[in-house]
Amino acid sequence: MDVIAFNARFNRHQPTGMQRYALEVSRRLQRHIDPVQPGRTLRGVPGHLWEQFYLPIAVRGRLLWSPNNTGPIAVSRHVCTIHDLIPRSEEHTSELQSRG
Repeated sequence: MDVIAFNARFNRHQPTGMQRYALEVSRRLQRHIDPVQPGRTLRGVPGHLWEQFYLPIAVRGRLLWSPNNTGPIAVSRHVCTIHDLIPRSEEHTSELQSRG
């Protein structure tokens, strides 16, 4: 099995639910992943810029797993875990609006 590049940007943050999920899964898969993380905590725009521009270069064509909702759009071999997805449809939206 090839080593999977692991988007570990979250690793510099105070753990919340999503970070705890990523930490636990990464501990169990540590032999199969290569964590890629910034050198310091990056939040907001700087974090997204790191993720969109630095991370694709660091991945070098490997499969990338981003465990916390976001990841670079320029990586073609990319798995992104989405937490708490709420479907939205016109029918659902109009139903909510009618409840008032």
